[in-house]
Amino acid sequence: MKSKRLKKICFWVLAAAVAAYGALVLAVAWPRHFVAQPACAIIVLGHSIDTNKQPSPWLELRLEAALDLYKQGLARAIIVSGGQGPTDPVSVAYVMANWLVARGVADSSIILEDAARNTYQNFKYSYQLAEYFALETIIIATNDFHVFRAMHTARIFFDNVSAYSAPVPYGLSRLGAIMREPFSIVKLIFDHLLNTIF
Repeated sequence: MKSKRLKKICFWVLAAAVAAYGALVLAVAWPRHFVAQPACAIIVLGHSIDTNKQPSPWLELRLEAALDLYKQGLARAIIVSGGQGPTDPVSVAYVMANWLVARGVADSSIILEDAARNTYQNFKYSYQLAEYFALETIIIATNDFHVFRAMHTARIFFDNVSAYSAPVPYGLSRLGAIMREPFSIVKLIFDHLLNTIF
């Protein structure tokens, strides 16, 4: 009897987990139209770089989005957020700043946040810089599959947030990123809880 009850509980727990996973995949993949609002700063969220100190294709999409917003005059500052991974020759923020400067963005308009290693830290450390420079409103520049998590994370720290998504071309890499996002969202929740408790 106990064995049957345990099996039934396990079944419903598994079913709930699968349903929650499916709901998060849909939330991440569902097409949304984001309209960036005028703000004090754009935050570009880091991604991978190569050994030649160049942004990866997906990071370049984020930078192109930020550059477009800056040229439209929607923000006067750009915070580039990304630390140095164990195999990176330099910080991701450094690569992003160089990319933007090479395309006409003034050095004085760029703020480097070069410590973050994940999305939660991107906003935690960028918020500290935003407070220091009195940048109260932000636009997030990131890839489309990442916007759902990025927006929810940003709202932990910032009151006024809008987003500008850089679409990633359809393919297996994009599909893999979408399928991994629910696990990253769960990790984000635990990270936030741990940071709140400790």
